[in-house]
Amino acid sequence: MAKESLTEKDLNDPAVWKEAGDRFFGRGDYEAASMNYVRAIELNPDYLQAWNSLSLALRKMGRMDEADHALHIVKDLQGESPGKKMPHEPPAHEEAGHGKHHPDYARQDREKKNPVLAAIAAVFFAGLGQIYNGQNLKGFLIFFGTVFGVALLIVPGLVIWLFGIYDAYVTAKRMKYGKIPYEPANLLFVLLYFVILVVAGVVLAAAIFAIFTGLHGASPLSLLNITASASNPQGRYSANWIGNGT
Repeated sequence: MAKESLTEKDLNDPAVWKEAGDRFFGRGDYEAASMNYVRAIELNPDYLQAWNSLSLALRKMGRMDEADHALHIVKDLQGESPGKKMPHEPPAHEEAGHGKHHPDYARQDREKKNPVLAAIAAVFFAGLGQIYNGQNLKGFLIFFGTVFGVALLIVPGLVIWLFGIYDAYVTAKRMKYGKIPYEPANLLFVLLYFVILVVAGVVLAAAIFAIFTGLHGASPLSLLNITASASNPQGRYSANWIGNGT
């Protein structure tokens, strides 16, 4: 399901967040996976599959105590856990002077998403705000749309650029507050963006240089209307050229 087509009803569906966590887990991004699993559990505390996946993700990150707690919840939900049932909440931590508390892993990660930073990135580099939001394909589409739009007609490029700024800010804000699934920025795509930006800059500079040094193969002298003839083999200025400026 594309993120752009998600409705409020979808976002209140624990299965949507569980599926998002599974995608991150498959990529090896266990931190983002655990965040989405926790969001699914927030919506449905008895979601056995989400608890089981959370246990696996926490174990992959080396957070064994928390993973064991989640696994205990799984057994509890399956009716396999003897003794007193445990509350179906994320694993608790001990902190000096504060006792036990239940951290919201989803909030801890998604609050790192900065809408202002996303907008600033989009202002100076079209499409980079979307890549910061983890929407890589959209980011590259906005980049190329802006470049070609400005090159061809200017106005369409400016419209796409402005839309990119707005979209980057709104998307980052919605991720920050858990309105849509969190997507971390991928450093490889950020590097790819700047490689493409440098290549595009070199191509543009070469094109501008070619235009100013000779239109359609013309030499710099021909641009000044200085031509050589049998009577003027050196192409020196003629009296007519000096008088008329042509």
